[in-house]
Amino acid sequence: MRERDDIAALNLSFPFQPIPDWYGKLIKQSYYAAVTYIDDLVGQLTNHLYITGHSNDTIILLIGDHGWSMAEHGEWSKFSNFDVAVNVPFLLSIPGQTEGCSRSSHALVELVDIFPTLVELAELPGGVPPLCPDDSSSVTLCTEGISLVPLIQQEIASMHQENQAKVSTPRWKTGVFSQYPRPGVYPTYKPNSDKPRLKDIRIMGYTLRTQRHKYTEWVHFDDNKADWSQVIARELYDHKLDSGEDLNLADRPQFAKLMGRLSQQLRAGWRPRSSLVEFPTSRRMLPDADPGHG
Repeated sequence: MRERDDIAALNLSFPFQPIPDWYGKLIKQSYYAAVTYIDDLVGQLTNHLYITGHSNDTIILLIGDHGWSMAEHGEWSKFSNFDVAVNVPFLLSIPGQTEGCSRSSHALVELVDIFPTLVELAELPGGVPPLCPDDSSSVTLCTEGISLVPLIQQEIASMHQENQAKVSTPRWKTGVFSQYPRPGVYPTYKPNSDKPRLKDIRIMGYTLRTQRHKYTEWVHFDDNKADWSQVIARELYDHKLDSGEDLNLADRPQFAKLMGRLSQQLRAGWRPRSSLVEFPTSRRMLPDADPGHG
């Protein structure tokens, strides 16, 4: 944001002087205005699908590629591993399946799950590609995600199933992953600590999000590789008590065993299928919405 002329005109002391409250409110006002504008455009688009008769043969997926901080933790923009920066909207409408089923799920999903999900829903030839191997450089087609179709079918079935015990329960992820780089421990102009070039990255923040916890290890990074033996810092947040991730519990001895388990899961990465567990239906209702009348 400091590259913007209006922010530069505030003449803020780099890196920790906060944006004045009055200007922060103006930024938020502008952000909400942009969201409202996009919301109207989405409505126009979905309404046109309805008018032209294509709402019955068009899968709609509304997502964002990242979140956005607006003064949380004293930060603006998207350059962190906090949930506010990596959590995104994920709204899916499937013709012939989701009508009258406006629900949300608390299952952990990732943007890498989009590809296999759409392949399965569209019934493309060949079906969902296999999971990528450790070295996928010689593989023509593979995926690092998992199709959400079993979760979707579970939610739909639970809407019409009188006996919830008869609804099949899919095995699903126990954690999802994100990461963000830094050129050093402290913010810098050059190299840009918000958007460092690959050659300048010296620290990588690897993050695991489970149903309850958020765990991050900042480790030494060089030659495009992480050195897990050099952990520079850790972060641990309990979303049951601290959804805003304001209280870092990593330095508290009583959480040492928990961090040990989370660290093991983080370092194992997304690939192990042995960590899948049964995920019950969420049973959380959303207000009825007709995707054809945005």
